[in-house]
Amino acid sequence: MARRRLVHRPWFVATAGALAAGYLRAVDASGRWREAFAPEAVAVLARGDPVIAAVWHQRTLGVPRLWRRIQYRAGGDGPASAIVSEHGDGELIAQTLKRLGIAPIRGSTRRGGARAARLARDAVAAGHSLAVVVDGPRGPHAHVHAGAPFLAKTTGCALVPVTFAVAQGVQARSWDRMLVPLPFTRGTYHVGPPLHVAADADRAELERVRLELGRRLAALNAAADATYGVER
Repeated sequence: MARRRLVHRPWFVATAGALAAGYLRAVDASGRWREAFAPEAVAVLARGDPVIAAVWHQRTLGVPRLWRRIQYRAGGDGPASAIVSEHGDGELIAQTLKRLGIAPIRGSTRRGGARAARLARDAVAAGHSLAVVVDGPRGPHAHVHAGAPFLAKTTGCALVPVTFAVAQGVQARSWDRMLVPLPFTRGTYHVGPPLHVAADADRAELERVRLELGRRLAALNAAADATYGVER
């Protein structure tokens, strides 16, 4: 009970967010990174239009650096937002993202979903790309929820699967098997071919996209991990 009260205190959340952001910057600066972008993704990014980057909860710690690479490919440093759930750890994640230059949008498919979808559409209209954790915030692991395909339909953005892998990292025992990269690691970022969802897509088409996105993310993760001969 005492721990729960502590993690919801503003001073603790702010301090933890600053430390987390500092750690990710240190990992970024000390690591040796490579990237593999699908040609179809490069073509979409070259147009400079906002996209929706879809990632497993397990690989979310790679998102801040990945955004910089996406912005570079898009020919600038356009703004980015990320949908962050309203569960207990969401404020810590939001504070971390703010310090890394990514604007958090609070909500998920389970809580605050309608408001998050509206704010996401507003962000896209303002030129923001979006990051969506497709199996968050509580899983099950590697199960794509319906939110990302729906956002792609309502915003007109391409749905781009993304991931990262590292040679040196720690994998948590949590439900998401969170991958925490270590300083001085070698790492790789993979961006797969985008999926497009028509504005008039029906339920059957949204379900097809949901399943296909899951397959593409699974294949992308496997390819990234294979770079270092690991399986997660």
